[in-house]
Amino acid sequence: PRIRYIKSETVGLSVARNLALGAAQHDLCVFTDDDCLVPTDWLSNIARTFARHPETQILFSPVHVPPEMKHREDLRFPSFYFREERVLKRGEIFGMGANMAFRKAFWKEVGGFDELLGAGSPFFGAEEHDWLYRAHLQNAVIRLAPHNPIIHYSWRDKILWDKVTRGYATGDAAFAMKHLRCGDLKMIGVLTERWARMGVRCLLRILQRNSGYTYELNYFRGYGSGIVKSLRYSVDRKTRLYSPLRHSE
Repeated sequence: PRIRYIKSETVGLSVARNLALGAAQHDLCVFTDDDCLVPTDWLSNIARTFARHPETQILFSPVHVPPEMKHREDLRFPSFYFREERVLKRGEIFGMGANMAFRKAFWKEVGGFDELLGAGSPFFGAEEHDWLYRAHLQNAVIRLAPHNPIIHYSWRDKILWDKVTRGYATGDAAFAMKHLRCGDLKMIGVLTERWARMGVRCLLRILQRNSGYTYELNYFRGYGSGIVKSLRYSVDRKTRLYSPLRHSE
C-alpha cells in the first residue's frame, strides 16, 4: 500500500517520529503536521532537491501562514519564513519540523529525537532544535530550500499563545541545559543571553507601557521553569538524551 498507518499507545511527537523512522523502508524521510496543506508537487520537489545536492543530509522549507488569515491581528500563527537557498553554518539552528526531510541513514548516525522534548512530552518543545544541534556535532549538511512552502492551518488566540510560548521556552531551556550538562560549555552563553535578553525586553516594554510585554514575560517564566525542571532528569552524556523519570521519582 502507498500509505501505512501505524497505531501506537505511546504519547508524544518525538516518540511518534522515532517509531515512524524505525519503520521507514526508504532512505528519504519527510515530515509535515496534520494541520498543514502541502502542494501536489511537494514530495517530488523534495526528491529533486536531494538529487541535485546529494551531499545534503537534512532539508527544510518554509511554513507559511494561510494567506486568507495573515491579517488577523487577534491570532498567532506558528510559521517559518526565509527566501535564500543556502546551507546552514556549523552550529546554526534554523528549521521547523512541519516541513522537514532527511536521510534515514544520517538519522541513525545522529540518533533519534529526544523523547522528553517536543509536543506531548515533559518539556513541550525544542525537539527539532535539539536534533539539529546533535546533527551539527556529526558535521551535518543542512540545506534551506525556499521554493517548496506549505500552509500551516494552526493558530492560537492570545490566551492560548501565552501558554504555547511558555511551553516553547521550557523546551528551549531544557535543550540548552541538557547539552551544558554534557560538558558543552558554549551553552552557558546561550542560556544567559536568551534569558537575560527576554528579561530586559520585558522590562523595557513595561516601562514603555507596551502591552506586548506578555510575550517576553511568558517566555522568561517558561525559560526559568525549564532550567529548574531539567535538573530533575538525568542525562545520558554519550547519546545526549534525557532519561525518563523512574516511577519512584
